[in-house]
Amino acid sequence: TFVLEKIYNLPDKAPFTRLVHIDAYRLSSAEDISALGFSELINDPDNLILLEWPEKIGSALYNSTHNMHIKENKDGTRTFSYD
Repeated sequence: TFVLEKIYNLPDKAPFTRLVHIDAYRLSSAEDISALGFSELINDPDNLILLEWPEKIGSALYNSTHNMHIKENKDGTRTFSYD
């Protein structure tokens, strides 16, 4: 089974109200993500959106995105970076 989108409510003191996790691996174009109401999700300042496989829907993304990179190290730990 495959979950394309999952929305989590965040605690009251969090800077965002919702965490929206989207896994775009099986999408093939920006049009595919529009069915999720993506433009409404991304324009809502209460949402923190984590998008896996953003290259699948690149033209649907805005200039205000940040990229996070996760590298698995040989010792099993992970290194996180963003730009």
